Amino acid sequence: MRGACQLCEDRVLFWVSLVAFLAVWLVGGIANAQETNDVLVALRVAKEYQLNPFQTSALFCVRAIENGREGREYGVLDNRAKGRDQATQARWAAGSIKRRLLSMKDLTSFAARWAPIGADNDPKGLNRNWQLNLEMCLAQLGK
Repeated sequence: MRGACQLCEDRVLFWVSLVAFLAVWLVGGIANAQETNDVLVALRVAKEYQLNPFQTSALFCVRAIENGREGREYGVLDNRAKGRDQATQARWAAGSIKRRLLSMKDLTSFAARWAPIGADNDPKGLNRNWQLNLEMCLAQLGK
């Protein structure tokens, strides 16, 4: 049986994450997404990967920034994840966040890896704004 403190932490994480995601969505971060499904998928994956509140907010922000079409919701382009369901995309993003984005100090290195400037798959150069977009999204969420 899980302790009462763990149950409280789970509830706090759920509500903080839900409020954070809705704040991003309300300011126009995810204009055409299936809002309820996005929240549920992200929350399930954040819990599955035991993301802390900062990392959970980052997962929501990655979803908002990427705003990818079906099979690319989180911008994951690895062939093992590309074109699969949103939960697979979220898991790949959560795994990267869990390993590489431990605090705000890691934003530059995370952005350079997630959305490298000059990448072949970025012909319009949008990746140059990716880190700033992540910073702004996290700031809106109080992170």
